[in-house]
Amino acid sequence: MTIKEDPLAICKDVERLQPEMKIAVAQLAKVIDFRIVETYRSQERQDLLFARGKSKTHNSKHKTGMAVDIYPVPIGYRAGPEEISRIHEQWLEIAKNCGYPDTKLIGWDPLHLSLNDGVHR
Repeated sequence: MTIKEDPLAICKDVERLQPEMKIAVAQLAKVIDFRIVETYRSQERQDLLFARGKSKTHNSKHKTGMAVDIYPVPIGYRAGPEEISRIHEQWLEIAKNCGYPDTKLIGWDPLHLSLNDGVHR
């Protein structure tokens, strides 16, 4: 019997990421202590988040395994602007070293990290 995956479930599985994204996340883990909030996302989940105002797009890079949402630890810690800036600097350097020098960050979701990210459509 095959168990069907719930398309609305939150996925935190790094194995669902594309190989280059897995490498980048592993490199970030060497310099910043964080936990993963979400990796892969189904179209159904993306549409639900959009409908609830939790996302500004139907076409997130989560759907292709090229994005990850994180939060710094300890749990409950709310990263301030300086911490987020440090995470962004580290991520952009890692992206460049992974061959994605054009990686951009999206301002409306500061702890959403992806490679070669431009405008979400």
